[in-house]
Amino acid sequence: MRIYSRHFVARFLGLFGAILVGSILAIAAIETLLNLDDMLRSGSGLAGALRYLFLRIPSYYWKAIVPVAVFAAAFLCLGLAAQRSEILAMKSGGLGLLRSAGPVLAAAVGVALAAGFVDESWGVASQRASLLEASRDVEFVRGGRWIEHGGRIYHLGRVDPERNLVHGIEIFERGPSGRLLRRVRAARAIPLEGSRFRLEEVTRIAISPENPFSPPRVDSPATLEIDLGPRAGDALLASTPAALSLADLFLALSHPRNEQPDYRLRAELHLRLAQPATIVLLALLGAGFGLRVGDGRSLGRAALEGITVLAFFYGLRAALEILVVAGALPAASLWLGLGAATAAALSVLLRVRR
Repeated sequence: MRIYSRHFVARFLGLFGAILVGSILAIAAIETLLNLDDMLRSGSGLAGALRYLFLRIPSYYWKAIVPVAVFAAAFLCLGLAAQRSEILAMKSGGLGLLRSAGPVLAAAVGVALAAGFVDESWGVASQRASLLEASRDVEFVRGGRWIEHGGRIYHLGRVDPERNLVHGIEIFERGPSGRLLRRVRAARAIPLEGSRFRLEEVTRIAISPENPFSPPRVDSPATLEIDLGPRAGDALLASTPAALSLADLFLALSHPRNEQPDYRLRAELHLRLAQPATIVLLALLGAGFGLRVGDGRSLGRAALEGITVLAFFYGLRAALEILVVAGALPAASLWLGLGAATAAALSVLLRVRR
């Protein structure tokens, strides 16, 4: 059995590595074709293009590539073995059919742990670096970002997530009729507790709505504390839950910025915790469909069935995530997708002919 185990583990890991590398190269080629201008905008030539890809792939694609690559590797590993009568030879030697999936699942557990480490190191670091890249001076030159919240309009300049502040901010306060009442300009905005921020090097310009042609009142306090509200405060720092480590996610949820629950943080936490389980379950699902090749089904037909179930799983998870972020469902509902994948995997395995 050890010989078979080593054989299946080596084949699974080889297929997984080939599929993973091939997927990354394909995505890199597509990104290069679609975003060549952005890649070369830094003026660093090839180094700048490679840096763009080095940040883009782990930030946007890594968490989706690994589970799908594990599913495909498990399916091909056992599907090819069934097609080549290797599974039949094992059965003739008295080895149970389902025992052939054991080494593959054990290897998938190792892949899940390694992928989790990469997510918490390279993935999180790439998200933070992407935020920094997206909020350099070029964004300010192009006009910055505009946000409307309540009776205020915010014009945000260059965000610096690494130092947790923003350089250059303007706040336009309007009255009920839409007339401009006050304009506040500050060189920097530094977050305090909750959604309060301290503005530094402030200039306030107050306009009288009763007499708009009268000279505005101007004063320049050294600092000014202001409550921007949760929506504007989060946007001010360009925060994204994907740029937080698991420890930071737990900390953020235990010390919320405001009284309203942050559904994005909760959704990201549950998705992050479910990622290793997703990888193992998709390996189990791929193994089940691979073993079904031995039931007289062709490799292509079993692959089509597996892809259909996989598409249903990701569609269900995407729908649940939308509802959780909107606050319509609790964050724990995201585990329903994993429950559906588990039920499908067990159903497929139980229907495999012993």
